[in-house]
Amino acid sequence: MQTRRVHLADLVSDWYRATARDLPWRRPGTTPWGVLVSEFMLQQTPVARVEPIWTEWLQRWPRPSELADAPRADVLRAWGRLGYPRRALRLHEAAQAIALLDQVRLGMTPGAGKREQARYFELRAYLRQGQRDERGAIEDLQTAVSLWPTRDNGAVKPLRDYYVKAGEAAALDALQARLKR
Repeated sequence: MQTRRVHLADLVSDWYRATARDLPWRRPGTTPWGVLVSEFMLQQTPVARVEPIWTEWLQRWPRPSELADAPRADVLRAWGRLGYPRRALRLHEAAQAIALLDQVRLGMTPGAGKREQARYFELRAYLRQGQRDERGAIEDLQTAVSLWPTRDNGAVKPLRDYYVKAGEAAALDALQARLKR
């Protein structure tokens, strides 16, 4: 059975090498950001419409931090005829999260203060909460709270917005109660 699986994988790989289209996001040197942008754009949109807009998009915003700073109106205008403009807004939000995470990671260099380290764990907890990894979020928030110079619940501020926006204030109260134990 193992031999057959390896053989099938070889067949599929050979087929792909022989028939794969030359697409810019598949080329060597394409950044993970470029691939992510292509994934957002290609959802329910033909490749022929995506390719020129993808190229323009990456010329304009080659890094997540640059898209993160762009006004929403510019992002929507640049999305053009791709349809489903909420995808552009979600990509903009993703760029903001990635840029923030990069900024926080830069603060995690040796010599970073306790607040910068706490902010890193807050953000990581926020991202885990979005993935519904409650145990990991609680552990990260506990680490963040322990790093704050004062135990003023400031470490849970990013999660407060998430829970209130999602209409889950009771879940936030339960999470805060766990942190106080």
